This record gives sequence, structure tokens and C-alpha cells, in this order.
Amino acid sequence: MMHRLRRLIMIGAMLIVVPAAKAGPLEDGQKAYARGDFALALKLLRPMAEHGDADAQYLVGEIFDPLEEIHFEGRGVAPDFQEALKWYRLSAGQDNAAAQLCLGDMYHAGQGVTQDDVRAWMWWDLAASSSIEKTDAFSRRLHNEAVRKQNSLVAKDMTAEQIDQAVAMERRCRRSNFKDCG
Repeated sequence: MMHRLRRLIMIGAMLIVVPAAKAGPLEDGQKAYARGDFALALKLLRPMAEHGDADAQYLVGEIFDPLEEIHFEGRGVAPDFQEALKWYRLSAGQDNAAAQLCLGDMYHAGQGVTQDDVRAWMWWDLAASSSIEKTDAFSRRLHNEAVRKQNSLVAKDMTAEQIDQAVAMERRCRRSNFKDCG
């Protein structure tokens, strides 16, 4: 359910954000992703991701993410946590809030990484702060989702000491321009 929501948010954002008159490899890749043609989306997006485009990196991560419903539906590329993690980290390192949210999800679930709620909280905090300054509907949804996840985690499991640790990690990560994010 969480992943279906994340995918629906992403598809909705792509349809809103991509102007009809503007066409290019990123927009074509986004449209291929939105209509479920993941092989074509990967073909279009991967070269851009390899050249550092944060949006393309995020979508390539989504294509490989085993938690995404595209794999449950039997479409797309073989799921691969390590590939998803690689692309999310590259995108998150460019302050992409959607990728930061996904990294928080992976750490919280222990999927592809050692389960670590402190790191999950840190990534969700980065996502919340990265999206708060933007005014588009997609960024507002990302912000609200990140804050909701943080609050849910705090209510269930986290101590004040763990939150302090996560805040310190988030500050170190941001000060290092995403090079020291643990």
C-alpha cells in the first residue's frame, strides 16, 4: 500500500510537472514509466542517470526497487535492491526529496540495507526539509509523507537519544553536501 501510494504520487507529479510542449529524453522516460513501459523507461533514463540527472536517477531507482508494485505486477526489470539503493543514493545526494523518502523507507524496512530506524528518520527528515521550500503539490505531498513517517516512527519506537542522533546525522549529511550521510 505504501509503495502504491508512492508510485501514484510520482505518476501524478510527472503528469502535472511535465509540460506538454516540452519533450526530451527525461520527459519521454517519465511518460514511459507512467504508462508502465519500464523497459523503454530504463533505456531512456539510464544514460541520463549515469550523467548525473537526479530525476532520472530517482526513476531508475524506482524501476529496480523490489518494493515497487511494478514487480508484483510482473512487469519491468528484475528487481534489485542494490541497484535501487545505488540510484536513490545518487539522486538523494543531489537533494532529491523523493529519493530521500525512498532511502528512509529502505532503512526502515531493512530492505537492501541493515534495518536502521535512526537512518530512516534522518532520510525522512532530509526529504521533509528538501521539499518544504517548494510550492508545487508534489513537494507538499512528499513533505507531508516524510513528516507522517517520522511521527509514526517516533510514536512507536524511537527514544529522544535516537532522535538526537538522527538530527546530528542529518546536519552532518547536509553540511557535507550529502557526502557524509552514514
